[in-house]
Amino acid sequence: MPIAYPYRFSDWYGYNQDCTPVGPAFYMTNTSVVSTASAAYSCNYIFDGNYYANIYYHDGTGATPVVGDTVYRDEGGDNEYNPATNRFVGNSITSISGGTGLYRFDAGSGEVKQVYTCRLNSFSSSTNNTSSNVCSATINQTYYHNGSASTPVAGDTTYSSNSNTYPYLSAGNYKISSTQYITVGSNGLVSSLNTCRTDFQSSSAGTLNFQDYVCLKTTSYTYSHSGSGTYPAAGDTVYDENDNPLASGYYKIMGTTNVYRIIIGNVASGWPQSMC
Repeated sequence: MPIAYPYRFSDWYGYNQDCTPVGPAFYMTNTSVVSTASAAYSCNYIFDGNYYANIYYHDGTGATPVVGDTVYRDEGGDNEYNPATNRFVGNSITSISGGTGLYRFDAGSGEVKQVYTCRLNSFSSSTNNTSSNVCSATINQTYYHNGSASTPVAGDTTYSSNSNTYPYLSAGNYKISSTQYITVGSNGLVSSLNTCRTDFQSSSAGTLNFQDYVCLKTTSYTYSHSGSGTYPAAGDTVYDENDNPLASGYYKIMGTTNVYRIIIGNVASGWPQSMC
């Protein structure tokens, strides 16, 4: 009787098993991080430490797996990669400065659920400064961060170099634009993104319905604003001496004779107006 389809050698013994390797070999780290941590943290943890590279296999068509591919521990596809908990695992042939970076697996499955790119973005900055003089500092340095934006924000990690050791940026304050600076804590972590503000002398708030009364006030208070000029301009945000939003009202500004200013909802509006 003719054979209707090609038999594998093992078929003669009633065992239908393909001995062809499951797919391309690739490397993953022996270090992983639970996926409840952020992917950015996992990049830092894995690639800033020491790890060994283990060979795995996947059933995809590319050199490395993509989302939906299944990863195996053996080339025959008999031993699926099944972590006990949801994990981020590093691709050991890349580094934090570029490349694929991480694969995310769910517990009990070798299927790749997410591919995360680990990279460092460069940004221009001043050197480390105190909070009192950082806004006047010169931007003349290049540093690095692991965030997705062009400049770091709170929660990103910053580095003084993108060399293999990835040294963290020292704790302190760094000016990153004409109007902003970051505050860096331990291990290069950005704790806050801050707005540079300019101080100006002013009176306390006057009643909106009595303009003449405002003109008689003394300018003995120091407030600040987010603009780049000496005095607030329309659209600038204004703060009192305790860094709280300035109350709505009319304010007489020192050095601006016969001029009053209006604050509405903490945002400058109608600046200046000569009404005194």
